[in-house]
Amino acid sequence: MKMARAIPVLSGGAAAALVMMAAAPALASPARAAHPRSGSHPTITSILRSGDTVTGVRGAGGGGAVLTGLAATSGGSQAAILFRGHLATAAGATVSVLRPAFRKVTSATFYGPNTHLFNPRAIPRGEVRAVGSYLSSAAPQGVLNQGMIYLGRLSGRGGSWTS
Repeated sequence: MKMARAIPVLSGGAAAALVMMAAAPALASPARAAHPRSGSHPTITSILRSGDTVTGVRGAGGGGAVLTGLAATSGGSQAAILFRGHLATAAGATVSVLRPAFRKVTSATFYGPNTHLFNPRAIPRGEVRAVGSYLSSAAPQGVLNQGMIYLGRLSGRGGSWTS
């Protein structure tokens, strides 16, 4: 029952966000909810595909956010993903799938983003830092998950990878 003891620590909003992230793919909805008597109803649309998972979110300034996570790929492996944008208008937006620059990577996931907004000394404007883990068929005997840090643009072009 360790989980039961941890739940009261979360505020109502944080607990609801945690449950939504764990239970469903990322969703986008309007920034302003419709007034209950206006007759209009907000819509919710999907940002990610079925099987994709959001593992982290961080503000990016101007009302935008950076999402990290994993995309399910054929063969049961995972690919690390990044998304930056406004969640209210994100339906159909591009989600970047990054391939870590290490030998024989078979699976990867990001689980925590950081942005220039929160760390301007270490993260240049327009770039993100994401931490995660990867599996490699070239790993030493007994090593399963290996840590990684990516720093660069969302596209993965010109970024740096550290293991």
